[in-house]
Amino acid sequence: METVPTSLTPQMWLAGSILVAAYVLIFSEVIHRTLAGIIGAVSMVLAGMIGGFYTQADAIGAVDANTMFLLTGMMILVVLLRPTGGFEYLAIRMAKLSRGSPKLLLVYLSTVVTIISLFLDNVTTVLVFAPLTVVICRMLGLNPIPFLMSEALLSDTGGVATLVGDPPNVMIGSAAGIDFNQFLFHMGPIIFVAWIATVALMLFMFRGYLTQPIKDVLDLDETRALKDRKSLVAILASMGVVILLF
Repeated sequence: METVPTSLTPQMWLAGSILVAAYVLIFSEVIHRTLAGIIGAVSMVLAGMIGGFYTQADAIGAVDANTMFLLTGMMILVVLLRPTGGFEYLAIRMAKLSRGSPKLLLVYLSTVVTIISLFLDNVTTVLVFAPLTVVICRMLGLNPIPFLMSEALLSDTGGVATLVGDPPNVMIGSAAGIDFNQFLFHMGPIIFVAWIATVALMLFMFRGYLTQPIKDVLDLDETRALKDRKSLVAILASMGVVILLF
């Protein structure tokens, strides 16, 4: 029977220090976060080999292939979808459907971002929608801050609901043997309540920004935003197959 150490060992202090140093490099952005992560990983393996508490085999064994391949595949879909203009089409369409109501615009844009984040990488989704949101808000004479805040919060909310919405979800599901439907069945109702509460909170907090009706008309043709319809249809069909297989 394994004994649990009652105090921190030198190896724990060393590993913890490397972890903290890697996060400092990531947050400070002194170097690119990818390079900071690689330096941290190599330093951890090197320290473990020298200290005799970690080997290269342990490092390879800690990599979850299910998580890596799943995230890689979903990110490839996002990268392929981005140049087709599909995101731009949705953003403009939601702005037109709001019909001069900033509150509806916030709800529509946040809803689209939430739904997309259920199946695609939520960070990439926000990075795509944020510039579009700023442009649309400027054209309509609105402050973009409430809309950006809502999209950021609700993309995370949507990402938590499914097994593929966030990397931690994939890791948890892979380690515990939880499938897609089981994860969604347990998390979906809770996230739905959290989504409603978050939307209501955003509408309340930014009520001062959302009371004035939109006076300017968004004179944009959303169909012209579609740069490659054939590829868009093909990618959406592929995503449909992926979701069905999930």
